Amino acid sequence: SLPITGYALIGANVRRVKAAREESIANYRQAVLTAVKDVETSLGQIHYRAEQAAAQNEALKSSTAAADLIRTQYESGTIGQLDLLVSERTRLQVERQSAQLSAQRLIATVRLIKALGGQW
Repeated sequence: SLPITGYALIGANVRRVKAAREESIANYRQAVLTAVKDVETSLGQIHYRAEQAAAQNEALKSSTAAADLIRTQYESGTIGQLDLLVSERTRLQVERQSAQLSAQRLIATVRLIKALGGQW
């Protein structure tokens, strides 16, 4: 038979183990909620960036067509070099924005892979 202090010690240990278990469960639940939030955020970013990319592709087509037209006009002598340079600058700005958008989409994809537990 155990003395009373032995029972008290066992009871305290049981309470400590139960508290540690509850803490572990709470930590696990929080980790799952964080992971779900991260996946949802990443999917939203990918979707948003895809919509932006579609609009940006149209802008790129338009700026390229305009730059080509202005180059033709410049080569035929109907407009000056400044107009040509302005149109090329605009086209290059749109291309840069497209590249930045592509990079943002790739970053969002990597974040999604990480949120799903992938190694990167």
